[in-house]
Amino acid sequence: MYKNILFKSTDGHEIISFSNFKLSYDSDYKRVVYQVTIDFDFFKANTFLDGEEFDFINMKQSLKKLYLKEWESFIFNPIGEQFNMKFTLDNEEKIKIHSVLYNLMFTGKLEIDFFLNRKILPELIKNIDDIFGD
Repeated sequence: MYKNILFKSTDGHEIISFSNFKLSYDSDYKRVVYQVTIDFDFFKANTFLDGEEFDFINMKQSLKKLYLKEWESFIFNPIGEQFNMKFTLDNEEKIKIHSVLYNLMFTGKLEIDFFLNRKILPELIKNIDDIFGD
């Protein structure tokens, strides 16, 4: 089964997707290499990033808190530090996402903002569970 995590705008357009997860384990942490695809307006990007399994487990817990309105915002900032996403509860039904993708030398960056429907958070949480388990 092809597993991914999709972030869709309120009109259903897939803006950011995480896919092709490769997990490896060493004595220090559980490393994750994953593909990030961005399709925003007329811009498309595709790259592979590093992270840690904990980054995604933490994202799942944070999405739950946002969905339950226990938190107003959080930042997904994987250990690789080349990519981050700030999730902010904008109103009852929308979440603003501010994403930043840096190149390896931190000499350039891509920033995008979009809104997603709060009601899709359970689907995102399930997708993370499908990849990384409970």
